[in-house]
Amino acid sequence: MNDLGIVGHAIAASGTLKQALAIWLSRVDDDAPLMRFQSRVRGAYWSMTVQPAATLPLAVRRFLVEEWVAAFFTFLAEATGIMDPVARIELRYGPLPGVNHAQWLPATPHFHAIANRLLLPSSLLQAELRSRDTEMLDLILGHFRDRAAASASLSDRLAQLLSTGALERQTIDDAANALGLSSRTLVRRLTQEGTSFGRILDDHRRALALILAREGRLGAKDIARAVGFRNHQSLRRAFLQWTGQPLGRWRADQ
Repeated sequence: MNDLGIVGHAIAASGTLKQALAIWLSRVDDDAPLMRFQSRVRGAYWSMTVQPAATLPLAVRRFLVEEWVAAFFTFLAEATGIMDPVARIELRYGPLPGVNHAQWLPATPHFHAIANRLLLPSSLLQAELRSRDTEMLDLILGHFRDRAAASASLSDRLAQLLSTGALERQTIDDAANALGLSSRTLVRRLTQEGTSFGRILDDHRRALALILAREGRLGAKDIARAVGFRNHQSLRRAFLQWTGQPLGRWRADQ
């Protein structure tokens, strides 16, 4: 709980929305979160994807996503003064009868989408925060750097790279480059921690594939592509190993 307060101060002291986002994403996946997030910039567009834990009931997942979307726009208005950004809101779920989303969101959501996602102009990331404080931010970030150096395992850092989509390719060479290590050093240090790149990658793919399969909106080919398999046959073989059932039967049981 203490860390949550410190992270909040760091975000408030940031210079730009991009800096605040980077701090938030670096901490948001700690301690088995209820939701996972992925931020990507492609040209003029910035997307934020929200993925609730698949083990939660549908009503809870929906509540968490919609509350986060509303909180994001509240933070944007209070921190930068931007009240009505150009935004597209996409939700996996259908609309609830009698709910007027226009009352609490700056745009009407598009329902039954592939993912829970916000699409925004990438230029928004350069918006300055009103409460920026360079000295305070340096002090707080120094605190987290010291703690990370003392406690963060390499396997945890690698898992975070995979879950946030930070690797262009899911290969050990790309992972080593992102971590500032040689491939040989990465293999050796993961072995010392009792794990391996392949095991961490398999855990990541399994968790994401089960979520997407449970949601039921993507076919095997799309799920395979989303989790990094070359083809859907590879996904089907992996699914048998993970669950003991073919993908279709497992999905029907859910």
